[in-house]
Amino acid sequence: MVLPVKGDIMKKVFSLIIISGFLFFCARGLFASYIPLKGGGNIGVGTTAPGALLDVGKGTRTNIDGVNDLLVAGDLEVDGTIYGTLASSAETDPTLTNDGGVTIGSGSADPVTLTFNADGGTDGTIVWDGINDDLTILNGNVGIGTTSPDSVLQVVADTEGGLSMKIASDSSILNPLIYSTRSRGTVAAPTIVSSQDTLFEIYSIGYDGAAYREAGSITLTVDGTPGASDMPGRWDFFTTPDGSASQQNRMTIKNSGNVGIGTSVPARLLEVAMNQNASTVIKTTNTTAGTSAEAALLMTSDAG
Repeated sequence: MVLPVKGDIMKKVFSLIIISGFLFFCARGLFASYIPLKGGGNIGVGTTAPGALLDVGKGTRTNIDGVNDLLVAGDLEVDGTIYGTLASSAETDPTLTNDGGVTIGSGSADPVTLTFNADGGTDGTIVWDGINDDLTILNGNVGIGTTSPDSVLQVVADTEGGLSMKIASDSSILNPLIYSTRSRGTVAAPTIVSSQDTLFEIYSIGYDGAAYREAGSITLTVDGTPGASDMPGRWDFFTTPDGSASQQNRMTIKNSGNVGIGTSVPARLLEVAMNQNASTVIKTTNTTAGTSAEAALLMTSDAG
């Protein structure tokens, strides 16, 4: 049954049609453009079988192009749950964009589960399980295993297995690599470093029952005045002696190649210094039995 609209309402641009218990709003002469009202009160846009209070459908899903979809100019508030799949049978990349940002799982309820998947496999998959605080981004800092990262990247493992980092490569040309860079100025506009600037440092600390204390470290420092194609470096090795909380320099390798043990300013290829009242500085021992066995420190010179 067709209920024609008489008078000047909308200038007769639509009709009301009742078919098999459905009420259709149709554009005049275009039954393909309709809004069906199901007997249960569901409204369908682009579908004759609305399965919800408001069901927006497109027919065959071949791509995500914004055509014949639901466009909301303004805010869309849903007091409930949104179900569905963002997908494409044409292998196009689904994209969710919003210049003002996108919030998922806002509020004090249980955290949301967000899964990135590639073809249903495990390769290229990142999963937040919705239970553990696996990854946190806070004020630009990234925390793995912690919700309060206090550095650009902080990794925490509260397990008996401890925490380890593995860098592997199966390349026949390239090797696994860790490197650091240091400049003054800014990252975008770097300026030259200065003598005694620390370029790289590794240190380890342990908890003493009241606070964390440094037990040892290795540093690489600019060892002289740098310039174009000129970057002198120095390695320093530190340990903390028993009964102390302060590190001491144990060995230094200067930019000249001189090695100092007990001194940070070696003037020879190898210089050993000891600031203690002791008679032995260097000791050699041979535990092999025999009349020809001996403990020796051999020094030779090619000078005439």
